Amino acid sequence: MKNFKLIFLFTVVSAFNSNLVAQEKQNDATKGEAVTFLKNNIQYLNHSSGGGRRPIKLSIEDLYLYKRFENDNPGYISLNYNDIKEAKISNQAIIIYAYGYVVNEKFGGVNSYNNVMRIDYLSSKKNLAGRLVKALKQIAYYNHERINKSKF
Repeated sequence: MKNFKLIFLFTVVSAFNSNLVAQEKQNDATKGEAVTFLKNNIQYLNHSSGGGRRPIKLSIEDLYLYKRFENDNPGYISLNYNDIKEAKISNQAIIIYAYGYVVNEKFGGVNSYNNVMRIDYLSSKKNLAGRLVKALKQIAYYNHERINKSKF
């Protein structure tokens, strides 16, 4: 009788646990849905550039997230969204870490490469910054899965 109770309890717990995992997977956005959300909404982030001195424009085109500078020293910072490793919010900024390089292209200037993109913002309507980071984290999750599945 005691064994029967243990087996019954194990079965119930296992069934409940698998239902939770299935529910979690069902609620996750696909990578394409996350990219579409970014494309449609990143332009509405009330952003700044180190005190608001340099006007910038955020956009996603093809496979890249762009942060363009529109002043007397134009240039852009770009990141292939397939290289997104992690994203977080820190002190009114979205910080994006990359597996590959984030390219800082200054027209008529020096190019530099690192693995971090920072998007400062002034405010976030309807928690847009948090929602953008959630989409970036979803993309990072799929990128991590893709890299771990590689046999090479």
